[in-house]
Amino acid sequence: MLVSRNFGSLSDGRAVTAYRIVNSTGEYAEILDYGGILHSLFIKDGNGLLRDVVLGASTAETMGRGTNDGMLVGRCTNRIKDGTYTIDGHVFHLENPNPQMQFLHSGKSNFGSQFFTVEDTGSADSVHLHLEDDGSVGYECLVHADVTYTLTDDHQLVIDYKLTTEGDTLLNPTNHAYFNIGSPDIRTSILQINAETYAKRTECGMPEGAVVPVEGTPLDFRKARQMGEAMTCCGDEYLYDDNFIIDGKGYREMACWTSPEAKLSMKVCSDMPGMVVFAAKSKEPKTGKYGQSLTLYPFVCFETQYISNAVNCEAYEKPVFKAGETLESRTAYIFSTIE
Repeated sequence: MLVSRNFGSLSDGRAVTAYRIVNSTGEYAEILDYGGILHSLFIKDGNGLLRDVVLGASTAETMGRGTNDGMLVGRCTNRIKDGTYTIDGHVFHLENPNPQMQFLHSGKSNFGSQFFTVEDTGSADSVHLHLEDDGSVGYECLVHADVTYTLTDDHQLVIDYKLTTEGDTLLNPTNHAYFNIGSPDIRTSILQINAETYAKRTECGMPEGAVVPVEGTPLDFRKARQMGEAMTCCGDEYLYDDNFIIDGKGYREMACWTSPEAKLSMKVCSDMPGMVVFAAKSKEPKTGKYGQSLTLYPFVCFETQYISNAVNCEAYEKPVFKAGETLESRTAYIFSTIE
């Protein structure tokens, strides 16, 4: 039986519910019906502690407007240049509330700002979420979105996506969890990414077709290296919001991230073409979930996805799906302890 609790109410009075999934080891996660948000994920670290490895708000009342913490992003994550794209000669113009940011995370129709219907799978380790997305910002068709979170006994949080469209559209979902697996300052953590190239971004953060080798850049994580060392290798601290073009095809390991302090490692596996790594410096130290003190560098986000703005770039695999087609994709965060 699926266990739930009241998570509070949004500023407009709508109630939010948190649903708990558990595995046989005592690890557990909580998923919100609002935004399909991964609110918490408690994993046993190498010191024997049950550690919450995702950031977020304590209650619905303390969630910021448009919060990205742990939300399901869709139907198309990340940026689309000028909010415009073409499929078979038909031009789509999407409503963009902030032109300076380009069109980001599907605007006001983002999955992360909608309520999902939550279904009990009959197993304590999983929960199923469903959403009928009308694409009201200009996508011009309905998408049936199904997402299942599963927490396995071998310490994997698996996210299965199944999106079916009734018209020609873009399908490119992801999860926007902010991870901290035990290093209070992520610059002391160790990262390895299976990517020889990346999609170079413009000043506004928009890839526009360039494919560039990672060699000699702060994005070169082909061999495991400390994040702080990579960020300072060019003289100034580097803030990440970058699209890695992951080597290979199909379901594969994309990255491995390790916290020496917590003796915990997290692998990211997916069948998506790319992955955005996002790590930003806070302007000042913040207080996290339940009063947790955070450093200026508290998190890394690993967004498995098609490359940002791919629909407008010949160099990247496009997330274009025709009427009646279905996207099925899996992303897993796999945890293990280290000596």
